Amino acid sequence: MWVDGDRKAVPGKKILYTNGDVTIDQNNNTEPFTMIVDWGDLIIEDDVDVNGMFIVRDGRIKFRMDPNNCKRQTAKGIFITYGDGGFGYANDTSPYNQSPDDKRCDEGWLTVKWVMIGDELEMLVDDKRSHLNDWFWTPNNEKLDLVRDGAALTIEQNPSLWLQSPPGFDELKSVLDVYRR
Repeated sequence: MWVDGDRKAVPGKKILYTNGDVTIDQNNNTEPFTMIVDWGDLIIEDDVDVNGMFIVRDGRIKFRMDPNNCKRQTAKGIFITYGDGGFGYANDTSPYNQSPDDKRCDEGWLTVKWVMIGDELEMLVDDKRSHLNDWFWTPNNEKLDLVRDGAALTIEQNPSLWLQSPPGFDELKSVLDVYRR
């Protein structure tokens, strides 16, 4: 994990606070953690394999994956943005597939295992979705499964979050009235 801004930590807990941009690259954490970013962007490169809680105020949560590598990016955790910001992709990631000669990434691009709260989720999907719309449309929806399997953004349940929750998760549950079923 790389922290580019001014970083502070809560003693005895895996809660980090930074004022400025943060890049998470090949997360080697073995325990759940919480990252709070104020007035900066959180850029997530590659996969996040540990349950994290990411809270960004007045900044964006951006996902970056090598566009030449047709591999699904998977990020586990709770992703929250508020204030001026939202979700997006890092500037150097070109998500569009507008050429019929280029191979479409049939694994999709981004899977978030748990929760995304914030603005511009629709833009996140639109920016990653293939723009070969005619290819997807057929009179009897023959390609509907291919469209779902190659979804630009998939949000899935993550049962491990209940067992290995990041610091502050219990407080978030009570605020949002989220209950385990």
